[in-house]
Amino acid sequence: MIDIQRSQPPPESLAEGKSYRGEDVNARLLEDFLRKCYLCEGTLIKNFDVEHRHPLSAGGGEYDWNNLFPAHHSCNKGRPAYPPEGLLSPGEGVEQRLLQWLDTDRLPCFSSVDPNDVLARNTAAELDHIHRTSTDAADELRRAIVDQLARVLELANQLLFMQLYGEGGTVKAREVTYELRCKVNRDAPFSVLIRSKLPARLLESLR
Repeated sequence: MIDIQRSQPPPESLAEGKSYRGEDVNARLLEDFLRKCYLCEGTLIKNFDVEHRHPLSAGGGEYDWNNLFPAHHSCNKGRPAYPPEGLLSPGEGVEQRLLQWLDTDRLPCFSSVDPNDVLARNTAAELDHIHRTSTDAADELRRAIVDQLARVLELANQLLFMQLYGEGGTVKAREVTYELRCKVNRDAPFSVLIRSKLPARLLESLR
């Protein structure tokens, strides 16, 4: 999960109070959220859920622009029940309040930076449930993350090899650097989890 800056003002169709799935809403959500599911950071295609982060049954606004989030159907349906204390949303410091990493077995892990941060703890539990349950959707999600990581590590090793042998300035090295940079940028799938497996020195060099 990443923080985003939601564009303003809200899409015009929301003011009509008839639908929260207008074309302008869908287009703005895709743009604001970098074409990624807000829960897993996987790439979104045309058909995606528009999710009410704060449920209507708990007082969330149906046409509230700040309560609408783009999600894969499987991630949306795979969420546990909304906790009474609430959850964090992108834009509320999730990247500073949550620890998100891949462990030695390349399994996604989530925890709160501050053990007393109830919203962060709840959100970490939610993400853990989506990523680590024994379902076909979660299995597919984990495979996609591992596949992305494998390509990133392959590129990183290629670049390191070329730098060690004095080939860092070649056309091939520039091509590898460009692809690697694209795969770890914020708009890349699973960027937070993938970046957790790369040395800080390498990430700094890709800026």
